[in-house]
Amino acid sequence: MSSRSLVFFAAIAFIFLVTGQFLMGRQGLLLGFLIASAFNFYIYFLSERRVLIFFQTEQVVGQDIWGIQDCLSKISKALRTQSPKIFISAFPEPFILTMSRGWGETKIILTESLLRELNKQEVEDLLTLQLHYSTSNTSLFLGFRTLLCEIFFILAQFFDFLLNLPFYLSRSTERITFVQKVFLPFAFVLQQSFQKDLMKSDEYVAKLIGSKERLAKLIWKLNSLNHNSPLQAPPSCAVAYAVNPLTYEGINSYFQRHAPLEERIKNLIGNKTV
Repeated sequence: MSSRSLVFFAAIAFIFLVTGQFLMGRQGLLLGFLIASAFNFYIYFLSERRVLIFFQTEQVVGQDIWGIQDCLSKISKALRTQSPKIFISAFPEPFILTMSRGWGETKIILTESLLRELNKQEVEDLLTLQLHYSTSNTSLFLGFRTLLCEIFFILAQFFDFLLNLPFYLSRSTERITFVQKVFLPFAFVLQQSFQKDLMKSDEYVAKLIGSKERLAKLIWKLNSLNHNSPLQAPPSCAVAYAVNPLTYEGINSYFQRHAPLEERIKNLIGNKTV
C-alpha cells in the first residue's frame, strides 16, 4: 500500500473522529471510530465483490480460449509487476477496468464484446495500457476517492429525486437535476484530474510496444466502440478506466475526467491521422 493511501485513510478516519467528538463528545468519538472502521472494512473486503457481482463476471481459470493469461504473464514481466487475475463480464458494452485494494493480486475486468472486436495484437496492447495505468497511479488511492465521489453522487441523486416527486406523481417526463449540477463539482475535487497520468501512460506504453501509431489507432478504435455503445455507469467510476467508456450525455457530461481523444492522439503522433 502506498504512503498516499495510508495518509488518505488516516485523514478520513481523523475527520470522522473529530466530527463525532465535536457533535456528541465522547459518545461521538466512539461513533466516529465505528463509522471509520466500517468504512475501511467495506473498502477492503466488500467493495470489490460488489463490483464483480454488478458486472456479472466470471474468473478466467484453466482453459483460456482468449489466451489472456499467457498474454498478461508476459506483460507483467515487462512491467515488473504481479500478473493480475482476469474476469470476463457478460455486459454487452465493450469496456475494461482495473481494481486493486493495494495488496494481493490486481483484478482486470473486460467484456467478451470487447474481445470480439479486437485482434490478438490489439488485446495485448490494451492489456499493457490498462495494467500500466493502474499500477502506476496507485489504484487503491484512486478507488477510495472514487467511492467518496460515488457517495456524493448517490446523495445528490436522492435529493433530486425528492425535488422530482411532483413530476413523478403527475407522470410528467420533466426532470430536475439541480442538486447534482450545483454540488457534484465540489465532490469531484476529490477526483483530481488524471489526464496527465493518462498521457504519461500512453507515452510509456507506446515506447514499450514499439509503436505510437498502433497505440493511437487502438485508443481511437476503443473510443469509437464506447461511443456506439456507452456504459451506463455513474461518472465517479471513470477513473478506473484507461479509456473512457461512459456516455457523454446528461449529467455525465459535467464530470468527464479523461483527456479528450484528440489530445491523446495528438500527444502520441502529433497532427497525423490514425
